[in-house]
Amino acid sequence: MAKKYSNQERLDVLEFVQAYNKKHGRGGKVAATKKFGVNPNSIRSWLADSDEPKVVHARAKKPRAASAGAPIVQESSLQILEKMIQIQKSIDVLKSEFAGLRSKL
Repeated sequence: MAKKYSNQERLDVLEFVQAYNKKHGRGGKVAATKKFGVNPNSIRSWLADSDEPKVVHARAKKPRAASAGAPIVQESSLQILEKMIQIQKSIDVLKSEFAGLRSKL
């Protein structure tokens, strides 16, 4: 059965791969496979999803609010994961504040 990786684990692996490739030029996927024990196909898939934002023209995909021909910038999976992690941290802080207030009642 395949292991499910949390968003934070994926982000850690992707950051490692990018840092390794920046320092050595290549080989980040292999190094991450050895270090984290993650299947190389999983890393390859995560990297494909986390590429730089893609520009899609309105003719290819018609959004409701965009004008015809205007480019739409889509966020990469890595950027979305980072936002999700920040939102989760905010939720955790709010939950702890709520628990403190609740205990005072």
